Amino acid sequence: MRLMMMKLAFALLFSVLMCGCNAAKQSASTPTPTPVPTPTPATATVAVGTFPDAVAVNSVTNQIYVANSQSSSVTVIDGATNNTTTVAAGTTPLAVAVNSVTNQIYVSNSNLNGSSSSGSVTVIDGATNGTTTVAAGTDPGGVAVNPNTNQIYVANTCINSSNTATACNVTVIDGATNNTTTVAAGTDPGAVAVNPNTNQIYVVNNDSNNVTVLTP
Repeated sequence: MRLMMMKLAFALLFSVLMCGCNAAKQSASTPTPTPVPTPTPATATVAVGTFPDAVAVNSVTNQIYVANSQSSSVTVIDGATNNTTTVAAGTTPLAVAVNSVTNQIYVSNSNLNGSSSSGSVTVIDGATNGTTTVAAGTDPGGVAVNPNTNQIYVANTCINSSNTATACNVTVIDGATNNTTTVAAGTDPGAVAVNPNTNQIYVVNNDSNNVTVLTP
């Protein structure tokens, strides 16, 4: 009986040793994967105008539009070469939006000059960089495009000469004719966004703490 127990113990010890050796061999034969380095994005610097405030891209033409608020201009960057062209805008351009369907670019000029005078929108023809000026409301800021309807929405902040916000409006531009209509909004509307699928327009009113939803 004792002899049998010793044989069983020896067999068990031998089995454990063999498992350990096989595991060690397997571990030694498994190569450690080489970590793949994360690529560092290439960078380039493109000179633009003074105090660039907003940028928009036409992904169809690979042209980039930068609104330079303190030089009253728009820098057009060729995405293929990073070469630039300067297009004159109105006073203090603050926002820019692109209609990639019509290749028209809309730049809101707030006309910040310490008064409550009305601003404008510079419409740039992306094919020629020629411009047209469309009248907007007081101190226009945010601008958005619905490419499905070819309507452009400009939020007029209506900051007066004492830097006080009042209830204001949104200028709606018909992209086919550049004719405009005005829709009431809340106090100090700043940004505007469009859902082209539902044709709903959302305008944030900074001082009245709400959002105006436009349903044309």
